[in-house]
Amino acid sequence: MKRLLSIFAVVFVVVIGCQSTDTETAVEPRTTQPPPTEEPPPTAVPPTETAPPPTEEPQAADFSELEQALQGVVDAQVDAGFPGAILMVDAPDLGFSWKGAAGMADIEGEIPMEPETPFHVSGISDTLMAALVLKLAEEGIVGLDDPISQYLDAAIVAQLNGPDGEPYGEAITVRHLLKGTSGVAGYFLRDEEDKDRSNTPDFIEIIVEDPDKVWQPEEIIAYTTANLSPSSAPGEKYAANDLGGVLLGMIVETVTGSSLNEAYQTRLFEPLGMENTFAVQGSDPRIGDIAHAYLLNSVDVTDNASLSWFSNDVVSTVTDLDRFMRAWADDKIFSDPASKEAMMDWTSMADAGYEGLYYGPGLIKFDFAQTELPEIGEIMFQVSDWNGFVYYLPQHNVVLIGTLNRVMPFTSYDELAFPAVMAILPYVTEG
Repeated sequence: MKRLLSIFAVVFVVVIGCQSTDTETAVEPRTTQPPPTEEPPPTAVPPTETAPPPTEEPQAADFSELEQALQGVVDAQVDAGFPGAILMVDAPDLGFSWKGAAGMADIEGEIPMEPETPFHVSGISDTLMAALVLKLAEEGIVGLDDPISQYLDAAIVAQLNGPDGEPYGEAITVRHLLKGTSGVAGYFLRDEEDKDRSNTPDFIEIIVEDPDKVWQPEEIIAYTTANLSPSSAPGEKYAANDLGGVLLGMIVETVTGSSLNEAYQTRLFEPLGMENTFAVQGSDPRIGDIAHAYLLNSVDVTDNASLSWFSNDVVSTVTDLDRFMRAWADDKIFSDPASKEAMMDWTSMADAGYEGLYYGPGLIKFDFAQTELPEIGEIMFQVSDWNGFVYYLPQHNVVLIGTLNRVMPFTSYDELAFPAVMAILPYVTEG
């Protein structure tokens, strides 16, 4: 697809004026011919000036074809069976920003999905949590290399055992939790934990049986340590772990003396103008008007944010998430450049089965340089179990954000995100 450009027609206005008048003078007859009368010299006529051509102003590019393609990507997700979908593509270097939606935000209530419908961002909370903890580190109230036992109750730390069964909670640092190298297990939507071989993760089955149960963080920790195996000793390798986010949230509340939402609001959301973003805990009345979140096409768990607590508990919009990513890219979040650099302290995810992917606190990186699509360059991104995503393409200064409001099949967000990348790519690489 070629980028569409309008062509100016340049109009030159030339004004040429020229007038001449012949006049005869009558004389009375005389016997003597008088000397010829001198005529005054002709009046000089100034040359006619040609008007300069009008100044050409660039005309905005026609992105109608791109907009139609992006809406088609969104519509395709609903056609594939998802209740609803939202997509935003922001490319300021092109002067292009677009948002679209399709399907239903609430099936039972017959409420359509809109581009600005708030939604559970789920795993994208990891990016926000990393930024929040790094800002607290800038304030000096938490140390990245401090052991978590400095901030958490001893009874909680004592439950964190290594693969050999030996206690290793004392060895876990705040940085380990941020980088995904703590070794603690993930508990939410981990399909490897399917003891009854039902093809449904065990924790999902518990939710389906009792979707209204309000979980406490301590219950989640107890469930995880009792039923799931740690991935490694601290610092050895990356492994996805939702429990790490729960522990980080507990640390934030300990060191700030406030709720997690209050810490987010004062340090991130309000300064960045993220007016439609907030953290929910337990059963929160503010989540009544957001896009509903569905498990297995039938179970609505929208009103129960306790399933993930601090690890996946932020509600936002595509516009607010774009504000965050723009601020992060433009160095407007941290006062110390080292804080942003810490979010790009990459650890290979190969040990977790993700060859070529790298994890930094709150972000994942993949470089397309060695693929068949080198023109994409790097992508820094975060995704969620609720099939949401935030993509940032630094070489092209493009942000893409989207969500599908249903869990399973996992990684379905790719069917929304990657076609959108391919739609915008010819425009940002042209010329």
